[in-house]
Amino acid sequence: MPSVNFEMIVDSELIFANAIGARKAGTESRPNADSVYRIASMTKSFAAVAVLHLRNAGRLCLDDPVVNHVPELG
Repeated sequence: MPSVNFEMIVDSELIFANAIGARKAGTESRPNADSVYRIASMTKSFAAVAVLHLRNAGRLCLDDPVVNHVPELG
């Protein structure tokens, strides 16, 4: 599926949503909020980049116990 959906959420409120591309190659069918994607393992890379950005911003240390940032796991 040569397309992407994206949203921006601030303070638990959806403030922007858009989709680009085609739902199926060779068609004019645009993706929408109900389009289903296979995401494979790309969420791991996204999470790693997010954690490294937080580390670089001084918001966490890679040696921190996870409960320091997600108390629900304690």
